[in-house]
Parts: sequence; C-alpha cells; structure tokens
Amino acid sequence: MTNRRYNQNTRILNFLNSGRTLSAPQAARLFSVGSLSKRISELRQDGVAIETTTNRSGYTAYRLT
Repeated sequence: MTNRRYNQNTRILNFLNSGRTLSAPQAARLFSVGSLSKRISELRQDGVAIETTTNRSGYTAYRLT
C-alpha cells in the first residue's frame, strides 16, 4: 500500500470512528479521495466492519458497524 493510500485510509477510518457516515462527495472534498469504494474495500480487507447505507441525498454512504 502506498503512503498516500495509507494516509487516506487512516483519515477515513478516523472519520468513521467519530460515529459519522461518509459519502464519496464528502471523501473527495475532505480527503481528496478519488475512489471511496476502493478505500472502503481495502479497510474491509483489513478487518474493519463497515456498513453500506444511503444518505438523504441519495449517495451511498459508509459507517462503522
């Protein structure tokens, strides 16, 4: 895993640990993530339990379970 990807995954996980949900537009704006689904997949492969939901705007969003 490259350093940039590691940093993005760390920032995403810290955000989710705060109890909030995260959508792709938010991730792009906050963390410069081009593919949130890929980062989420990597976190899941590392054993992080992440639930997929839909937010009020109709975007796919992720939260810890």
